[in-house]
Amino acid sequence: MRIWATIVVLAAVVTTSPLVRAQAVADSLSEAASKELHEAAPADKLRLIDQWGDQGAASKDRVSALVEALDDTDVQLRAHAARALGSIGPSAVTAVTKLTSKLTDEQADVRAYAAYALGRIGRESMSAVPALVVALEDNNPTVRRMAVQAIVGIKPPANVVVPVLLDVLRNSEPAVVVPALHSLADNGEEALPLLIDAMEDAKARYWVCVVLGSMGPKAQGAVGALAGATHDADQGVRRESLLALGEIGPSAAEAVPYIIKALDDPDSAVRAAAVLTLGKLGPKAQAAVDPLGKRLEGRDQLVRTLGIWALVRIEPKNKLWVRTAGTILRESLTNSDPQVRAAAAHALTDLRLSDAASIEALVAALADATVAVRESAIEALGDMGEPAVAPITKALSKPGTRGAAALVVAKMGPVAKSSINALVAALADTNPATREQVLIALASLGKSAQTAGPSIAKVLEHDPEYHVQQSAAYALWQIGSQAGNVALITTLHSKHSSLAITSAAALAHLDPANSKTVKLILPVLVEGLKHPREAVQLEACAGLAALGRAGASAVPSLNLALTDDDEQVRRAAHDAIERIQRPGDSK
Repeated sequence: MRIWATIVVLAAVVTTSPLVRAQAVADSLSEAASKELHEAAPADKLRLIDQWGDQGAASKDRVSALVEALDDTDVQLRAHAARALGSIGPSAVTAVTKLTSKLTDEQADVRAYAAYALGRIGRESMSAVPALVVALEDNNPTVRRMAVQAIVGIKPPANVVVPVLLDVLRNSEPAVVVPALHSLADNGEEALPLLIDAMEDAKARYWVCVVLGSMGPKAQGAVGALAGATHDADQGVRRESLLALGEIGPSAAEAVPYIIKALDDPDSAVRAAAVLTLGKLGPKAQAAVDPLGKRLEGRDQLVRTLGIWALVRIEPKNKLWVRTAGTILRESLTNSDPQVRAAAAHALTDLRLSDAASIEALVAALADATVAVRESAIEALGDMGEPAVAPITKALSKPGTRGAAALVVAKMGPVAKSSINALVAALADTNPATREQVLIALASLGKSAQTAGPSIAKVLEHDPEYHVQQSAAYALWQIGSQAGNVALITTLHSKHSSLAITSAAALAHLDPANSKTVKLILPVLVEGLKHPREAVQLEACAGLAALGRAGASAVPSLNLALTDDDEQVRRAAHDAIERIQRPGDSK
């Protein structure tokens, strides 16, 4: 690897960009954290550090204490401190210098977590990139993988990072390569000339094809190189080059002759990739109509399934192809090969065939043993809307299809309001996962499902599974039913914090003018802002926003949430503050 040349370039970048802020004078909270860690018993120190890490950005006042712990003689303590700093994220910027020095720690765990932390801190760790480049040659594979992920997270300039990552593609194991792929794709057009050159390297060619495919239409300039790779000696390269051309789409039309030749490839996966790619090129692949038509008569059921889909994509107004597609795809949905069934379900989804026979076949596929088949059937039926409502309502009465049918309703939303009675009956299912799916479906129906409020309230009150109760609280919130308000007040005191917070958010929307309710839910919502799960934090923000002026005491906590690592949480906190401080808001 061109390690030293890269370091010289990086040094120039770092000296012209002030990327590490000076550490502020430690305040009383920081001093208290250091004292707490120093005075803790040896057995409690790890627990304390892990607890700080679990709190994420909320532990930013403990950064100094964790930096001190990086020099502890206890290996575990050093490693856990580095991991905790990574969990704190960008708020741990003052730890960058010390973390960088730990990339040469004698223990691999410490080196790996130091790299992890630098990546989580992000762009403010730019000064650490030269040391991370050196770490790419660490003798420990975990350290190498974490170093790549860190470089990806820091996002150095393309002219610096791309040559390094191309070397990774040539010389590293797949576990290290995968994060490098994402970074190369993110660099887009800047990386394209270097990627095209790398196609000449047999060691890197497979992975470069994968990267070019993930770039999609931005990789149009590589069409010639990818077309040539369709004849590569390695079947993996042939397959990935074809798939990359498909992701580039119609602008890869010049490669159609090469793709047609690949229809006769000795490898079945390559042949299937060729058919798939021709379909993605659409009308631009007109020259492939006759060759594809001949494949419909073959014995390869996967090629037949993909072939008829491709023909409809190429000639969407051809009634013969559309009619033939319904027949072949319904037949393929019952094939013994799960790959064929999955392809058929996906094809029906993409082509939006909504005739009664196709709907019936897709409803039957909701009970398929293969997840990919069920997911494609759910997507297809959900997009069909009204024509599929009656068959889906019927499927809710059958245990084998009930959960998947509920997911279809959730995707349809209010258009499926006629399924309310069937959904309420399905709340008695013995499978908690199914009950949860049914509740999410009811929530998606919005106010049109208010008649289900009492039944949902019973689930909230009596269900033995807290995550089902949480979905019930969410459903009551979404349908706007106060039928469960008493039960919601009870679940405010649940030992499961996520259930308590969702219940508080629901009450904030359902009963915001009740001062007694507000007094109960405010501390729960404020505590929810510190929850480790972003989805729960967002619910807490939504609940506080719903309270309007009544949530004024939560503004200091919301101000802290404005520094959260997650952008959605920061935005939600900002919106809540605006709502609370909005002039004329009577809440």
